[in-house]
Amino acid sequence: MTAISKGAVGRVSRPTAPLGRRLAGLAEFPMAFPAIALFALFELLPTVLAVVYSFASLDSFGTFRGFVGFDNYVRLLSDANSVRALGVTAVLASVGTVLINVIGVGLAVLLNHPGTIYHLYRAAIFYPFVISGLVVGFIWRAILNPDGAINSLLRGIGLPAIPFLSDGNTALATVIGVTIWNSLGVTVILYLAGLQTVPAELLEAASVDGANAWQRFRKIVWPLLGPTVTINIVLTSIGLLRTYDLIVSLTGGGGPAGQTETIAYRIISLGLAGGQVGQSSAGAVLLFLATIVLAGVVLLLRRRNEDIT
Repeated sequence: MTAISKGAVGRVSRPTAPLGRRLAGLAEFPMAFPAIALFALFELLPTVLAVVYSFASLDSFGTFRGFVGFDNYVRLLSDANSVRALGVTAVLASVGTVLINVIGVGLAVLLNHPGTIYHLYRAAIFYPFVISGLVVGFIWRAILNPDGAINSLLRGIGLPAIPFLSDGNTALATVIGVTIWNSLGVTVILYLAGLQTVPAELLEAASVDGANAWQRFRKIVWPLLGPTVTINIVLTSIGLLRTYDLIVSLTGGGGPAGQTETIAYRIISLGLAGGQVGQSSAGAVLLFLATIVLAGVVLLLRRRNEDIT
């Protein structure tokens, strides 16, 4: 009798969703179907096809000729131009991510004040981000050309012109500089949003206790900015890994002599201009995996830091 009662109580105590709520959930599914279909068509399907094509042999028309295993990956990583593009992308992503976030934090702290003038400064910094990468590249190419505004100014004051885009020693640094200018706006805005979450009471208490501005930033502001730093690093690095349009318009597709060619540009040029669909797909898969690994490592390091502190 007791066992039966316990069983009955167990069955009665389980919460069950009302039938009306479950039916409402089913009724809402068709409303989400268009978004799911678009995601599957433009995101999931291309990803699956890229993985399949990376293990296959295809001609320039996309005709399937059979599977070749890892041959496309071996050929891609054995190609000097592709390896160089990987190195350029690694330098651009690493240096660009560090500089964008360091400069972004500094500007956000300087602009974290009320007033119309500060709103104008924020808008001016954010404006380059809304411009297309192609347009940004064409603008800066005109400015940095041998006969552009900067070199004309240098010659006007008696200084030699600088080969910003025509010398391999300066071209990549120029690309990084233009990329920082183009990407800095959203980073600053996110850091400004993070600074708004820092309690003013803590800063006032620290100031009363004698802490200077640097001590308040290092001991209070910086730890509380941790989640924002993680988000910015992930977003910035992923964006720089996929740099393509800026390379097309700024350096004409990786010039001089491929010194600024990124892996994203290499992937597209292999697939479209070179007809190497298999190698192009292999490069896309490697870039996708690198993005996942990078994001995972950043999030893992952030979680470990939170556990330690």
